[in-house]
Amino acid sequence: MNACITALLVCLLATPACVGQQTYQGPFVIGTTPKDALPEVSGIVQSHQPFTLWMINDSGDEPLVYAVDTRKGLLSKHRLAGAENIDWEDIAIAPSNAEYDSLGERSNDLYIADIGDNNAKRKSIVIYRIPEPKVFASSTIAESSVEKFELSYPDGPRDAEAMLVDPLTGEVVIVTKRDAKARIYSCDDLTTSTVQLTFRGELPFTLITAGDVA
Repeated sequence: MNACITALLVCLLATPACVGQQTYQGPFVIGTTPKDALPEVSGIVQSHQPFTLWMINDSGDEPLVYAVDTRKGLLSKHRLAGAENIDWEDIAIAPSNAEYDSLGERSNDLYIADIGDNNAKRKSIVIYRIPEPKVFASSTIAESSVEKFELSYPDGPRDAEAMLVDPLTGEVVIVTKRDAKARIYSCDDLTTSTVQLTFRGELPFTLITAGDVA
C-alpha cells in the first residue's frame, strides 16, 4: 500500500517546472515476480544483462540469489556456499576490482545485505559480496568466492532494510528503518575484521526499506 501511494504521489507531483520539460508517465507494469520462488522479495537490483533483475527473499529462505527476466520470469538461482540468510533485506551491484572478466566484459559484484534486525538485538550485521553470476544457468557460488563482512553500529543495534553501494567509490551506506528519523551510516572499506560504521546524519522521515545510487 505504501509503495502504491508513493508512486501515485510521484505521478501527481511530477508537473513541469518550465515549458518543454517532460513529466514522469509511470508507474509501468514490466512483469510479475515468480511467487513460488520469491514469495517475499526484499531486495532487487538491475543486472548488466538486459531485462534481467537480481532478487533476494527475506528471512526464511536459503542463501539464494535469483535472476529474473522481466519478460520470461525466473531464469536461474545461485546458492552462496557457506552463507546464511538470517534476515536478508537489500541487494546492490557495483563494479568489481577486476574491471573486466575473462571474456572482456564488464565485471560486477553483487552485495547482499543481511541487515534486518526487527528486535534490535544483533551485535553485528553482515554483507556478502560475490562476483555477478551468469544469469542463464543456476549455480553454487564457491565459498572461496563468497566474501563475508561483519559490521557494527557505533551506538548499538538497529533495524535496517536499505543498503546502497557507491559504484564510483565503493562506499557502503546503510539507512535504518524503525527510527523516527531514519539514521544514515556508512563505511569506506569492507575488511575481514568487524568494521564499525560511521554515523552520517538523519533523514526527516522513517520506514526506509530499500535504496539505490543513481
